[in-house]
Amino acid sequence: MFEIDDRPYQYALENALSEQAASRRTNRDEGRRIAALVRWSFGFAANIRARQADVLDGKQRSISAGGRGERRAGREQGQSGVDLCE
Repeated sequence: MFEIDDRPYQYALENALSEQAASRRTNRDEGRRIAALVRWSFGFAANIRARQADVLDGKQRSISAGGRGERRAGREQGQSGVDLCE
């Protein structure tokens, strides 16, 4: 009868199980990295929206407070040809 040496198969099985465990660790690490990037991107987007709101709020204040004066100065500059900002 033939006797089959199981050592190469045992080595292949152990190697495959080791690679599987390493792959799972890598996937878990990549999942954590992706989750961190997603959280960072949401925070970054929130910062952008907050800055845009600040800019828009600042424009609204300048329009309500000094917008009329700027228009008047522009008309005066156009009529006299002198730059009032310099």
